[in-house]
Amino acid sequence: MLKFKSKRSLLLMLGAFLIPALLFTLVLISKHIYPFGDFSLLKDDMNYQYINYFAYYKRHFGDLSSFLYSYNMTLGGNFLGLTSYYLLSPFNLILLLFPVRHFPLAIYIMTTLKLSFAGLNMYLFLHFRQMHVLPKITQPMQNTSLLLFSTAYALMSYSMVYSLDIMWLDVVMLLPLVILGIEWQFKGQSSVLYLGTLFLSLIFNYYIGFMVCLFAASYFVFRFIQLKFIQRQPLKSATLWLRFALSSLLAGGTAAFILLPTFTALRGVKGTVPYKFTFKATYNALDFIMKLLGGSFRYTDLWLGPNIFAGMLVLCLTIFYFLDHQFKIQERLLVATFLLYLFLCSYISGLNLIWHGLSAPQGYPNRWAFVFSFMFILLAQQEFSLAKKPKIEASLKLFGVIFFLCALFAKLYPTIFNAKIVVYNIIFSALILFAYGLVKNVNKPATIWLLLLVSSLDLAFNARAIFAANYPAITQTAFSQYLQQTQPVIDKIKQQDKHFYRIGTTFQRTENDPLLLNYNGVSHYSSSEKVQTIKFTDFLGYLRASRWTNYNNGSTLTADSLLGIKYQVTTNNSAHDQIILANGGLAHTSKQEPLTATVPVFTSNHYIVYRNPLALNLGTVVNNQVLTYNFKQQQTQNIFKRQNELLSKMTGKSANVLTAAKLLTKAPVSGQINYQYQIKQTGATYLYMPMKTEIGLQPIDITINGKKMTNSYSDAENGIINLGQHTAGEQLRITVAAQDPHTLSMTEQPQIATEDHSQLKTAILALKKQPVSLKKQSNTKLTSTIVADHNKQMLLLTLPYDKGWQAKINGRPVTTRRVAGNLLAIPLKQGKQTYELTFTPEGLRTGLIISVISILLAVSYLIFELKIFLKKRPTSSH
Repeated sequence: MLKFKSKRSLLLMLGAFLIPALLFTLVLISKHIYPFGDFSLLKDDMNYQYINYFAYYKRHFGDLSSFLYSYNMTLGGNFLGLTSYYLLSPFNLILLLFPVRHFPLAIYIMTTLKLSFAGLNMYLFLHFRQMHVLPKITQPMQNTSLLLFSTAYALMSYSMVYSLDIMWLDVVMLLPLVILGIEWQFKGQSSVLYLGTLFLSLIFNYYIGFMVCLFAASYFVFRFIQLKFIQRQPLKSATLWLRFALSSLLAGGTAAFILLPTFTALRGVKGTVPYKFTFKATYNALDFIMKLLGGSFRYTDLWLGPNIFAGMLVLCLTIFYFLDHQFKIQERLLVATFLLYLFLCSYISGLNLIWHGLSAPQGYPNRWAFVFSFMFILLAQQEFSLAKKPKIEASLKLFGVIFFLCALFAKLYPTIFNAKIVVYNIIFSALILFAYGLVKNVNKPATIWLLLLVSSLDLAFNARAIFAANYPAITQTAFSQYLQQTQPVIDKIKQQDKHFYRIGTTFQRTENDPLLLNYNGVSHYSSSEKVQTIKFTDFLGYLRASRWTNYNNGSTLTADSLLGIKYQVTTNNSAHDQIILANGGLAHTSKQEPLTATVPVFTSNHYIVYRNPLALNLGTVVNNQVLTYNFKQQQTQNIFKRQNELLSKMTGKSANVLTAAKLLTKAPVSGQINYQYQIKQTGATYLYMPMKTEIGLQPIDITINGKKMTNSYSDAENGIINLGQHTAGEQLRITVAAQDPHTLSMTEQPQIATEDHSQLKTAILALKKQPVSLKKQSNTKLTSTIVADHNKQMLLLTLPYDKGWQAKINGRPVTTRRVAGNLLAIPLKQGKQTYELTFTPEGLRTGLIISVISILLAVSYLIFELKIFLKKRPTSSH
């Protein structure tokens, strides 16, 4: 067990905690990152995803239903997958202490604490290892030397690169304790630490927790072979394997209340591809060697091998370990084999995908690379603790090898290994080897502190290089300005209208603005979004850019009305555009007119809010013909015809609200295609540009009758464009231009249609004749009273279909139906009826039962273990 009795031991533990915090803070100060400058930690996914989820977390904290289901993501959806992946860290409680506009400060504190606890936990593990695993340690100041390696773990390249994926750091922080729990088992001690920390790893972030499970199993096998066959220790093999397997299963079982419903919720999320084993390499093997050196990271070169650098000291000592003849050749071969196994798991695509949960990572690759750094640190500690005085010749040769590698990589990877990075590696390799030589030869406490100083500076310079190489940061000022200008507008809408509705904005900071600003919208971006939801909104003409949905400039008034988008917030303010762009967001260049027939509600600062009087409620009584309509089976590629068909099925009557314009001419010329259309019906006119692909496209210019509508019709500007009011017989000259020939060849014939407002109004009013008195009891419970005219009707809710929704009509269960391919509906009978809808994530009840049983079994098992240990403990004599 761990025992720290002396004041000095406690001070060293405090040092293991504080040194990473100090170094990380110094790095942020040097980069002028908030609170030490205006730049913030809002980079990449931290900006586009996590801070928005954190805002949702703060606003809904205490309401369990909001973390099971949310109406703020696209059309609504199971929120448990997002909750379990992003929001279960205990450090998130810090967010409750700050207003949202100051979340960059909260994120700094959270990140710093996670790095500090990573250092402390590594210190605790290394201390145990030093006392109980490594033999014959006589080196003075040995406990102080542990700070070298605990700091290396806290500030390794993995943690710096992935500090933007803050929810992963919790499990990285716990890994030393998980492995310490395994070492306890080998020493015949309780399984409580292993079981408990593995359980917490799966709870805090099941994704990285799964990787820790694989590494824990691999490490257990490695240590068993090492102890049993290399060190010839007497082990009760069957008992050890049984204890490890049982405690692992119980850890997973106790976490089942999160794991089971989460895995169920994530079925069909975007980006999932069926697993297929392949020997294809995930990166060039030389990349792995390059990543052993400091500063070897550029965001533009993400796929160049795993981020495994843990400091020049760790690298040098790891190499010395394999050259140290005092360690048995069999042991060094076993260690080399284990590292080779980890390398192959990272290098071979089929194995790497297993470690990533059988799904290819989107964006950041090699997400389990921290285990390499962990193993290197263990070898470095062993070499430092047990090695004799290093020979000058060996140090010089190693310096020569590092010098050569720096020169080689400067040639092969010039964008990464620039002159600064080369000089940095050469200088710190020389300083580290010199300081290490002093420690071993002079053997005085001051030399340890010198080595710690040099090693800490090395880690800090590496961290600084990583932050310099990442995305440009969003400033605290820009983030705060956007919130201060936009949040009051959303709040005013909600104060004036307490009913359920959706809001669309023609600008956005990120696709997750509905979560940040707390409104029901159509835009969303996360790893938890269902593919069918994305495809359905795309089907109706809303922007779908790869893996996210976006209200953009809306669709047609028809689509907005059907989805209950009651308010549209617009602005044409150029200063606001600059704030949006400073936030990494989307400020539209087309500046379209608001949807025709919407009514101005109020103006606030430079915002104008429009109300759509035709917007349907969340629940609408529709004709059961909607059962025969499935957007996934529709053959027509015309987006406007699709909307007509859906509206016709809902009303049970033919609706030709949107009439296609007639193509008169098409004339390709150099760098552009000229079209001429004739409008066949007076009304609001819309343009939709189908593309053959969305991959590798460059900006497209679209001009209507000489007026430029947009100068960036790509990811930022696709979806439907509102061309304003046009009259029957009017001709439109449309020019589609692109400097890139490939992009121009990927454009298809534009779709032009005009909307008959009177027909749309007639159809919508018919749907509103049977009002649905909807009451939202919570995010997981809806109730309403309905009067159905006849039996051939359905209650349609514009929510994505999910088996988690259970319905009762007049107290009796009724089966929910999937309609239009992705929406939720309930069959109705003639007459008045009340219905109740409740949402329970699939697998939650089963998961809770498994967790309760596992907890009881785990407690019984640990009590049984304790009784066995107490019986074996010898009686002390005085």
